Amino acid sequence: MNTYLNRAEKGYIVRMYTIMTCGEDLISYYQGKADKSFLRYLKLGITYMKKAMARRGEFMSEDAKKDWVEQCTRLEPFFVPSMNSVKELKERMKLNDVLVLRQDDLLDLWTGVIPRTCGRCNGTHKEECHLYKFLLKYNMPVFTAKPKKDYCPFSYVAGGMDVNFYKKDIEKWEDKT
Repeated sequence: MNTYLNRAEKGYIVRMYTIMTCGEDLISYYQGKADKSFLRYLKLGITYMKKAMARRGEFMSEDAKKDWVEQCTRLEPFFVPSMNSVKELKERMKLNDVLVLRQDDLLDLWTGVIPRTCGRCNGTHKEECHLYKFLLKYNMPVFTAKPKKDYCPFSYVAGGMDVNFYKKDIEKWEDKT
């Protein structure tokens, strides 16, 4: 055996360390809850993994062993379904505080909210309106083809639309809430 860990072997050692750590957590979880033979085999598996890791450590140089132990103490198990998911996982990690909605779901939400907000707005304060900024950011369709100059294009009133058009829908929705 080599006196150092190559890249592939480091990956396998990390996996074994992760399984060993999760196994120790399983033992503490199942203590007193599970079958005795199940616990015995689980403990046996963890014991043999520890022995295998110790045996591998005997072949390593002191510097490599210190580096290996230091790296293993900083690990935290994190499971990814497959190697193909790494790219998707990175993209999702960027979206930690982003809710991803399908376009039709957003439109369903939009048709329930807009008549209650923009249907009652006169459209003069669009610079302060968070909903206006949101609708522009996500390229939502404009209600009025020819809104008055300097008025919000999403405002029913400013666009000359009949606000009573959605009144029945609003009342029906308000009755349910």
